Amino acid sequence: MIAIRPGRGRPSLSKLGMAMRQPLSKLGMAETFLNRDAAAACISCAESVARGHSILTLHDLASAEEVAVLKAEAVAAAHARVDDASSASSVKRLEQRIVAMRAAYIKADQPWRTSTAMTEEGGSAASRHRMQIEQSFAAPVQELCDALLIRALSLLELSVAQLVHDLFGDCTTDSPGTCVNNPQLAFSSNEPAVNVYFAGGDFKAHEDNHALTVLVPLSAASTDFEGGGTAFWSTRDAGPGGSINVEACARSGQLCAPTMVLRPPAGAALLWGGGRARVTCPRYG
Repeated sequence: MIAIRPGRGRPSLSKLGMAMRQPLSKLGMAETFLNRDAAAACISCAESVARGHSILTLHDLASAEEVAVLKAEAVAAAHARVDDASSASSVKRLEQRIVAMRAAYIKADQPWRTSTAMTEEGGSAASRHRMQIEQSFAAPVQELCDALLIRALSLLELSVAQLVHDLFGDCTTDSPGTCVNNPQLAFSSNEPAVNVYFAGGDFKAHEDNHALTVLVPLSAASTDFEGGGTAFWSTRDAGPGGSINVEACARSGQLCAPTMVLRPPAGAALLWGGGRARVTCPRYG
């Protein structure tokens, strides 16, 4: 769809003469168009986010004090994993993973890649430590993570009310005091979680395939790490097969350039829906 921009302060028009929507921008919240034409053609920000055409940024979701607490607890937990990586139980778990992986390759009629390096998840050689909150943290940290999710949904209900209803219906109103322990909400495997990245750590390109993703950085770009960020691919830039193509390129080391890389400040939140392909790749200095 081709937009005609008649003049400053006036809405854009499509070639059919219909007004084109502009990104939502209000106090504490901003919308970024990923699939620009498709996002502009949506009747609302709620529809665009739900369809995976837009990304929302919530400014200052977590306070500086909350960020500091989560960051300190997460880093301590990651270092504890490193210290435990050489223990006998850790070596045994690694051996079990190798056996299970080899069996999976044989079942899928794929050659077993003996050259593939394998380490215990979160072990001494890992550059990214993924910690599910209920398994890795005490109750106060779990409650804080839950509170941030509730706060994010509450802010959406104030500014983009239709989005929460479209995505979750009455699921959030039936259990308003919790997201983590809401039996009507389903999280991805090992989530909610806190990821701690060391030098070279990244999160490979993937598609979440969930109604909504909430990502809260606990570190500041340029200050705490160099490079990286959260990368997104539009439908056009993802290439044939969309996110499947992005994931294949990531595995082969020929990842195509993303449409955009967002680096919100610590304590802000990125929210998106529709299973949009992304990759996170902070590199600490």
